[in-house]
Amino acid sequence: MGVPKFYRWISERYPCLSEVVQDEQIPEFDNLYLDMNGIIHGCSHPDDEDISFRISEEQIFRDIFNYIDFLFGIIKPKKVFFMAIDGVAPRAKMNQQRARRFMSAKNAREALSKARKKGIKIPDEKPFDSNCITPGTEFMARLHEQLQYFVQMKITTDSCWQGLRIYLSGHNCPGEGEHKIMDFIRSERSRSDYDANTRHCLYGLDADLACLFHIYNSISTSVDEITFHLLHLSLLREYLSWEFYPLKEKLPFDYDLESVIDDWVLMGFLIGNDFIPHLPHVHIHEDALPLLYATYNEVLPQLDGYINEAGILNLKRFEIFLKNFAKNDRKNFIEQMDDEAYLSSKRTSNAWRKSAFTSNNDEQSFNEDLEMFDLSNDEKNKVTEEYSSKGAFDSDSNASDECEEIIERRILTSTRAVSHGYFGLDKDSDDDLPITSLDDESYENDCDLSWTAVVNKAFKNHKRDYYNDKMKYSNISKEELREQAEGYIRAIQWNLHYYYHGCCSWSWFYPHHYAPYISDVSDFAEMEMNFDLNEPFKPFEQLLAVLPAASANCLPPPYRLYVHKFIIEELMNDAKSPIIDFYPEQFDTDLNGKKNDWEAVILIPFINEDRLLQAVAIKDSLLTDEDRQRNVHGPHLLFSYDPSSSHILKSTFPGTFPDIQNCAVKIEEIEMNQFRISRNRIVHGLLPGVKLDVVFPGFPTMKHIPHIAELLFADIKVFQQPSKKQSMILKIGNRPELEKDIKEIASDLVGKEVHVNWPMLQRALVQELWTAHEKYSKTVDEKIICNVLSEEEQNVYKTYVSITRRNEYERRGIDAGQQKGLALVRIAHGLRKYFEEKEAVIKRFYADIDNAIPISLSLVVQNALEDWDSGCFVEDLYPINAKVFISSVESKYYGFSGFIKENHLITKGTLTVSCKVSSVADLNFCDIVADYDNYALKWYTAYEIAKFLHTSVDVINRITGCVYVLLDECNAVPSKNTPLTKVNIGLELKFTKRNQIVCFFPSCFKFLYVLLFQNFHIRFICYLKFLYFSLG
Repeated sequence: MGVPKFYRWISERYPCLSEVVQDEQIPEFDNLYLDMNGIIHGCSHPDDEDISFRISEEQIFRDIFNYIDFLFGIIKPKKVFFMAIDGVAPRAKMNQQRARRFMSAKNAREALSKARKKGIKIPDEKPFDSNCITPGTEFMARLHEQLQYFVQMKITTDSCWQGLRIYLSGHNCPGEGEHKIMDFIRSERSRSDYDANTRHCLYGLDADLACLFHIYNSISTSVDEITFHLLHLSLLREYLSWEFYPLKEKLPFDYDLESVIDDWVLMGFLIGNDFIPHLPHVHIHEDALPLLYATYNEVLPQLDGYINEAGILNLKRFEIFLKNFAKNDRKNFIEQMDDEAYLSSKRTSNAWRKSAFTSNNDEQSFNEDLEMFDLSNDEKNKVTEEYSSKGAFDSDSNASDECEEIIERRILTSTRAVSHGYFGLDKDSDDDLPITSLDDESYENDCDLSWTAVVNKAFKNHKRDYYNDKMKYSNISKEELREQAEGYIRAIQWNLHYYYHGCCSWSWFYPHHYAPYISDVSDFAEMEMNFDLNEPFKPFEQLLAVLPAASANCLPPPYRLYVHKFIIEELMNDAKSPIIDFYPEQFDTDLNGKKNDWEAVILIPFINEDRLLQAVAIKDSLLTDEDRQRNVHGPHLLFSYDPSSSHILKSTFPGTFPDIQNCAVKIEEIEMNQFRISRNRIVHGLLPGVKLDVVFPGFPTMKHIPHIAELLFADIKVFQQPSKKQSMILKIGNRPELEKDIKEIASDLVGKEVHVNWPMLQRALVQELWTAHEKYSKTVDEKIICNVLSEEEQNVYKTYVSITRRNEYERRGIDAGQQKGLALVRIAHGLRKYFEEKEAVIKRFYADIDNAIPISLSLVVQNALEDWDSGCFVEDLYPINAKVFISSVESKYYGFSGFIKENHLITKGTLTVSCKVSSVADLNFCDIVADYDNYALKWYTAYEIAKFLHTSVDVINRITGCVYVLLDECNAVPSKNTPLTKVNIGLELKFTKRNQIVCFFPSCFKFLYVLLFQNFHIRFICYLKFLYFSLG
């Protein structure tokens, strides 16, 4: 499925699901998993549209190292760090990889041609070929070596990397990155000592990841992507419980949310993924997912159990589900007929539909008018020539047709309506309500009412043309149609195995670019499905299978060349090559109902495995030793800190990266299949001991506040524009603790710690409680006082109400209901740990009073059980070898960093710290600190600067960014040939749209979301205001 579309759709339907956070808001995680290929692509070719972009391999490696280090520093995993690079993929995935790489080469060729036509100067140096980011290439081998150096360097030199299990699953280890991660998690969950409350973070926002993590019902999970969009899968689980809530009272068997989620994963396959095409007219942008959910809510109560049984497809139940969902085929065909020139007007369309309730003669007449939907004469001739054999959609076919059953049971005429007793023969009777209630909307919403024999015949012709045009079946037979149905069902089961149990077959793939019509996927309940596991391709075999001829240099010479009659020829380019047809330079694409070019179907031939392997059968003997090492599968690597294994780590890039002295890392090779456990060892569902009602900081939950959910068109604004789709609105229920008098509520809340921003649940301190006319606060001696709001404060209160409405309802889809008042709260920013009276003390610190924010009272949570340890030992406060800074002004080493060697705080109240000092300045730090205000730099917010300069905050925010002015040279009139010159007079300290500030600029920085400025900026802005007197 398309990742951007799925992310947008799911974020707008479930508004609390995703949030943009700052790095200091990132919750604490146990395990961090990096799906590395996205990082590698981003660091090597960040802008494919820039035809002149060039980058060195050294810079690529540096950027990848910095990216990994940055992510690790932000997430700070406690137990496991797993980096997974795509290895050789299953054949089912190779088809998609092949299509992408061929399209990439074509786009690069066309972009180069356009640039040359425009006269753009192209650098002589060759651009980076992104297709080399494929297992087995020299680039990937070098990257694997560099990553091993980087990990060992970090473990040796950075204490944060020590004490963890750090895995590198490289390009030489078969499997897609995200699925190798899931193999690892399956293996971990099967261990007896696995912690059910382990907190996972997977970096890389792929729609697959949401399905993968839900399969294993990980409660504390977030999918993360810079600028840190956190997709809270724990909340998605709770939203899905509301999505399918109507089933609870309807099922003839026990309702089980975990099984419902399994079926939700299955339904996601029907809109397509990397292994199987979407069903015709089943698109996210056409509301396919809500239609699937509605069908599921309707069908499941008719079944005797769930459809997806922990990765095993129940064929009988799935067949019933698809039979109901097949109504979508007929509905789309009806709509297509309405849209095209077959029906000239809405009046004709309505007349056609209502003909179902006219007399037999009228119906016959109207069907004659609809002969235009039948084949034209030319098409009939075409059928005569091409469809000589009996096809599945021929009019005299004996194939079972559900559409014809619809015609039989449909009310076609008034006579048949009378025979069924729907209304009497008395023309003056008012009892013909079934007829009068069938208004235009009824006809629009029920395509069965308009399904006549002629429409059915046109639909058959339409489907026959689809299989002819898309799949090249001249007149698809019943046997071929059955093969299509069984092939599609087999693809669904392979997908389920892949996501739930791991790869069940390396050689299987779906052999078509298109899927059959839903209404043709039937009669499969008794089919048998077995898969041969086989072996993954060797790396060089995959390169031949997925790379276009333009990327032939990524292969070793023996695999690029083919000996024909003792003449060396290009295996990918020469016309005599036995597999030349695998590498077309020109090929067609088909949007097939999609909107964007990148979603198009790439119509290139599928690889014939036998022919490919025959063509390269004699190549291995021609490989060099270095090439052979790249053409075999390898293990996962486990790195751990081990001071006893000290050695010198030689640089993998001499002159760029240094040798590492005293490298203290142990490397363990883990056999490539070790994490692929047998199906009977896989643990599905929630594990014993999982805490569902406990608040894990940073991991939201809808618990703690009573609520209901309802799908509404609410114009929710998650992104820049209000959503036009339905969103799930959380409506807060009655809370007895808030039905008391406002004074009692104030006594319970003011000055107390609570959780706010439900369902995100952040710790906060209630500073004040406001109503429309009063505010309640606490004095120094802990007494609650009430003050009447001034007129200005009443206006402030109205602003607060507007802010909460915008944040709670319009952004997050929470209907807080009628409010007695608002709580002004100070969000907790962190914990302070310090030593006091021979004890380790932990205290929270909160935002300043000036930064208190309004929260609806009904969204304030009291007494929520939080999973955090308020205790702390002195040994934990200052552990041995921890890095510290000397902060005693009486010490001549003030400001130096060092490492703790001995901890005698309890017995002597001292620490022994080792510092490396080259020279020490003879300064009296006591005097400097005492006169700190005169020495220290002063920092100001934009608000403070605006107040000082008597201007608005907007002016300060603009002038510190970009402000463009046009130079009026001698009152010149701009023209097409002589435009006015545009000059930026802003300070360019920040770029709001890109969420960037000037790096390493010594006089501005961002602290707790607020940009701070120095005196220098104030002076410069004063100068600008004087220069441009109208400023502000």
